[in-house]
Amino acid sequence: MAYQFYWNDQIGMYSFITDKGVSYGVSFLEDFTLDFDEDGLIENVYQIILEQIKSDQSNNKGFDDEIAHTIRDIVVKFFLSDRHKVLVYVCDNNDNKALGRSILFNKWFVQFNSLGLYKFDKVLDIDGRKIYTSLLVHKENAQFDVIVKRYQGIEQSFKPEE
Repeated sequence: MAYQFYWNDQIGMYSFITDKGVSYGVSFLEDFTLDFDEDGLIENVYQIILEQIKSDQSNNKGFDDEIAHTIRDIVVKFFLSDRHKVLVYVCDNNDNKALGRSILFNKWFVQFNSLGLYKFDKVLDIDGRKIYTSLLVHKENAQFDVIVKRYQGIEQSFKPEE
């Protein structure tokens, strides 16, 4: 079962509150990391941002499966509105928990993929930092092959211009 979520126009994100009173925000920001090639723009690429907005640390212990169901419902809504959208997930590593986030995201995808989505993973090494990323693209996306090819070479978007 998922938590009830709602769209907040003022801050541009979906929000939900867990049974433990933890507030989360989920937003989709336009992403240009796949636009490093001269072959043209790839439209409708977004990065999903999941952030904990408010938490009582003493009450935020243990695993909450309903969070996974809620994020799944938000991602389903995202793709149902347009199957040509592309979703990039980058695991934040500021707290050294990126690998754990990546594993959890992979688990959610395996459990909940019923939309005909393909998932590709890539670990980037940028200046000695590991960045775990994933790409979700619908099999019916007209630019599927170009999107996957660019994602496989995503390091290009992080190289300094000469």
